[in-house]
Amino acid sequence: MEGQWDVSGLSASGAGGTFLGGLTLRSTSASGFTGSYDVLETSAQGQQRRVAGPVGGRMAGATTVEFDVTLGGSTRRHVASVVGDSLRGSWFDVATAGSVESSGSFRAIRKK
Repeated sequence: MEGQWDVSGLSASGAGGTFLGGLTLRSTSASGFTGSYDVLETSAQGQQRRVAGPVGGRMAGATTVEFDVTLGGSTRRHVASVVGDSLRGSWFDVATAGSVESSGSFRAIRKK
């Protein structure tokens, strides 16, 4: 999992939109990792905002990865399948109170 990744995704809830940016991961154990997440989100109306935060996660089996991005008052949870040098999966934002605020899909490709 270690390395730099190009990340892109779609929002399937709320006003919709896309995001594009980067993910950097460092191994902390045989299955655990930490890192950073930094993307630019563009809403369906064309408004942009930067979303960035620290990452913590783990391999949850031979081909599944789970990681969280801490974003101030919420956590963005990612669950994906690992296929070669790419990740494909789903994400969802969970507020401090536990409610899901938004969700969608994402893809990450490891930089060579």
